[in-house]
Amino acid sequence: MGFSPTCYKGDIAPMDAVSPQTENAENKPEKEQKLPFYINRNFALLFSGYVVSVVGDVMFTSTLSLWVVLVVAKNQSWAPIALGGVLIAALVPTLLLGSLAGVFVDRWVKRITMLRMDGLRTILVLLLVPLAGLLPLPFEVPAIAKLIIVYIVVFLNGICSQFFNPSSFALTGDIVPDQYRSRATGLEQAASSLAYIIAPPIAVPLFFALGAQVAILFNAISFAVSFLAVLAIRPPASTTSLKEGEKGNFLREYLQGLSFIGKNKVLLIAILGAFLAVIPEGALNSLGLFFYQNNLHAPLDLFGWVGSASGIGGIAGAILAALFAQRLGITRVFSGGLLLAGIYDDLCTHNMASPGTGLRFYNRSSHSSGERRSWSDGTQCHP
Repeated sequence: MGFSPTCYKGDIAPMDAVSPQTENAENKPEKEQKLPFYINRNFALLFSGYVVSVVGDVMFTSTLSLWVVLVVAKNQSWAPIALGGVLIAALVPTLLLGSLAGVFVDRWVKRITMLRMDGLRTILVLLLVPLAGLLPLPFEVPAIAKLIIVYIVVFLNGICSQFFNPSSFALTGDIVPDQYRSRATGLEQAASSLAYIIAPPIAVPLFFALGAQVAILFNAISFAVSFLAVLAIRPPASTTSLKEGEKGNFLREYLQGLSFIGKNKVLLIAILGAFLAVIPEGALNSLGLFFYQNNLHAPLDLFGWVGSASGIGGIAGAILAALFAQRLGITRVFSGGLLLAGIYDDLCTHNMASPGTGLRFYNRSSHSSGERRSWSDGTQCHP
């Protein structure tokens, strides 16, 4: 009695009879779907908004320092204090909300949170446009009043960033497949470093040629572009820390996050390392302009290239971290990056060397270790 390869007489096929189609399917290795370098449409939109936004941020930061020192506090002995106030206004939101914002982000819809924060940041930055002279005011604003407004805008902008950044990180985990998340992180870090290379040498000459209003307006537009890019994203249903119909307990969730970090030595060391790395970097950002002008006696129109040196160091550090992380291990790369950052920071006090290489060497390794502990189980580490 004959039979076709795929159809058998009776209910049960012979155990040793295998159809050609089945045999080919079993012997053919399963291939992973290869995605383009931009991964997918959703990430392409998120990444494009990020690129425009980070360029606007770098141009705004570079211009704001010059504007405060050379215009708002011109020829004043308290100019370094005024510039230090900008740094404090930017850091305080991190200290106040850095450990709290993630709990709220887990409860909220991430895309909606990002849209709200981008919309608020666009409005906040636009408030500085009249102070910069783009729109004439019928009255003269005193220097102290300008500084207070700048501090308020920077402070509120920092608060928005505390909610936007973890939302963006979590959204990336929702829209990017597991095997492509390292690529997504690498693309964002590369874009950030390129922004620090390209934007400062453009922002500084523009400031001396046209004033601060160009960078301020561009930063506001960059947030609007980011808003439109996020608006066009169609993410899948994302996970939250709360089940449907469950009421959250903020204090309980926050204490759980503290307990999780307290029991995890890797996260404790990463947080401490980040804190130690930020302190000298903040001092350099606050006093670097005065060191450049008063100690080096260098022309201010070339000051933007100092930021470019940091960006070049950042790319070099990211490349070195990628090369040595597999050979030496993340722990050694992490500790070596901190050591290099300390050495470079010490050199900066003497000859303005760039700390970017060591910091990015550290940032790449610490981000990788933290990423493995947050994306691996689909949760975010709080606080």
